[in-house]
Amino acid sequence: MEAAKSREIALAQAPTSLPGLPKGNYLILSFTTDFDSKTTMKVETLSMVEVDGEYKAIGYFIK
Repeated sequence: MEAAKSREIALAQAPTSLPGLPKGNYLILSFTTDFDSKTTMKVETLSMVEVDGEYKAIGYFIK
């Protein structure tokens, strides 16, 4: 996959619980991303959890 040509935040959530994970401070960001003119827009989702005052990535998905 090529580098992103454009990326816009589509959704931002800050849940305190997620299915199958312990309670905590989570951050979920979804972006609408265009990688190149030959493909349709993709949705990138980045999931993070707060550890010692910093958010750490726990998941990255492209649909």
